[in-house]
Amino acid sequence: MASDQRRDQRKQPHQERSHATVERIVSAAGRVLATHGYAGCSTNRIAAEAGVSKGSVYQYFADKDEILTALAQRIADEMVAEIGTAIDGRLGGDIWAMGDAVLSTTFDVAESRRPILRPLLLEAPHIDVIGMASPVIVRANDIGRHYFAMNPTEHRARVDVDAAMFVFISMLRSVLVDYITGATDISRERLHAALGFAVAGLF
Repeated sequence: MASDQRRDQRKQPHQERSHATVERIVSAAGRVLATHGYAGCSTNRIAAEAGVSKGSVYQYFADKDEILTALAQRIADEMVAEIGTAIDGRLGGDIWAMGDAVLSTTFDVAESRRPILRPLLLEAPHIDVIGMASPVIVRANDIGRHYFAMNPTEHRARVDVDAAMFVFISMLRSVLVDYITGATDISRERLHAALGFAVAGLF
């Protein structure tokens, strides 16, 4: 309750200067997190990296988790936008080519943000950055289901498309988390190829 009350008291960044300060704080948090990990990502370090006072940080954020949640949401929004662009670029074309392009983009997005994603996933699982990116998963799922409904000869008879899409997306999410966190040393290329074979097997 006390934490909720503190959050309610945070200043909302209505003015352009306030928005700029918030962006500086969130960006600084990403750099501190990548360098020092979650445990070392203190509000003092974030403030110093952002070039603002600690008091300025607390004007907008109740604690470091609130800052990192904003950072995770920013990353998730970027992931949704970039993967969405890959989907849009293949709409109306071959579904398998779209899937391959989406896989490539997903790995690109994960790799480019790995220094921040890795400590978030390993040390701060309560900040659900993967869950925040769920809109793109929902969209890909809807496109796949619609495509196979309109093109029933594109998959094997009696395949449960909804179940197959769920299995594939769950598998992709698990593979990405292990890849980002270093839980596997299998190369991106091998994982990409294996996921492609898995799709062919499911459908």
